[in-house]
Amino acid sequence: MEAKPFSIGFRVEHPQSLIDQCRFGPNAGHPILGAADYKLVHHASNGRAVYSFCMCPGGTVVAAASEPGRVVTNGMSQYSRAERNANSAIVVSISPEEDYPGHPLAGIELQRRLEEKAYVLGGSNYNAPGQLMGDFVAGRPSGDVGGVIPSFKPGITWTDLATILPEYAVVALREAFPAFDKQVKGYFKHDAVLTGLETRTSSPIRIKRNNDDLQSLNTRGLFPAGEGAAMPAASCRPAWTASRWRRLLPCRCRRQTRLDLERHAQVEAAARAGLAVHFHRAAHLLHDGVDDMHAKP
Repeated sequence: MEAKPFSIGFRVEHPQSLIDQCRFGPNAGHPILGAADYKLVHHASNGRAVYSFCMCPGGTVVAAASEPGRVVTNGMSQYSRAERNANSAIVVSISPEEDYPGHPLAGIELQRRLEEKAYVLGGSNYNAPGQLMGDFVAGRPSGDVGGVIPSFKPGITWTDLATILPEYAVVALREAFPAFDKQVKGYFKHDAVLTGLETRTSSPIRIKRNNDDLQSLNTRGLFPAGEGAAMPAASCRPAWTASRWRRLLPCRCRRQTRLDLERHAQVEAAARAGLAVHFHRAAHLLHDGVDDMHAKP
């Protein structure tokens, strides 16, 4: 097992109508086009990459905590993509070499610390901490909602999100939001909603595998699959790994079964050969004994 890179940041909500207008121009709202999406990336001056992840057109921000006393966000869209807001994770890449060195599970510990901070900052009642984009970039806490109504349930506690992320992530995000406005005009919107915290872009650990048959390196017969721990492709990579695992495992099992049957046949043959030798020796002894009996007066 080893630590691997992942990303941390926020969910960002804009009105879907704004994203449609930015992307489709005068054709926005045409039924054949549906809800517009976007993909954004910015390389910050401090060396960090900031990018959009799991963009959800016409969707909602949802709670995704897996442990008590923590707050984590995710995003989803219904098939119709008809909700009022567009949302996407905007996250900063982090790595074990720079940000959580020393132990394979250090990334999980970092996740837990950040998610605990988000829980406390949200009011310790599973509300998510939130802030307006303009306030975050300006370095001031938010006190109330603007024109963008957040979709997270049970609710939002307005605060200063810069207090729960490492400084390098805050600096990179404050630089990225205005830069994204050059890629999607109108993206840097003062009352766009930032909802914290997004920490589950991919697993912070990787279980090492043999490349040939996907077995664990130190536990033969164990086939790790689906933890999302290769390249940070979140939903696709675990499915790809599991699909490959399903293809390889039957072959492996058939091969192992064939080998087991061959070994079993060899053992049986050896046993039969051994019994034959024993019977042969017993027959000789019996024959010799009979001869001895006949030879006696």
